[in-house]
Amino acid sequence: MTDVYCASAAEYFVEICMESSKTTVIGRATMGVNDYSDLLIKEWDDMYSLYYPMSRRVHKTSNDPLHGKGVRPDHYIPWTPKHIDDDLDLLYAMDMIRESKMAEG
Repeated sequence: MTDVYCASAAEYFVEICMESSKTTVIGRATMGVNDYSDLLIKEWDDMYSLYYPMSRRVHKTSNDPLHGKGVRPDHYIPWTPKHIDDDLDLLYAMDMIRESKMAEG
């Protein structure tokens, strides 16, 4: 399960998982910051945050730009206000597991 809180090294992990036929990624696109690293964070009044990268992998950016796009999941689950009260991503995953068990027999 992914969303915009999945960033940096976690995005590499998601990319690797997506290469396996044994995994399915669901949710929303990751943050899209693994082209950049060594983030400095400046916060103001617990209301605003500025994330500023100190380094960038030029080879990664020029060959496979991810910045701003993120890693897109196999199954997109749009965020809705219902996510505040219920873990809709987990419910979707549980339904997928039930369906695959039913298909197996």
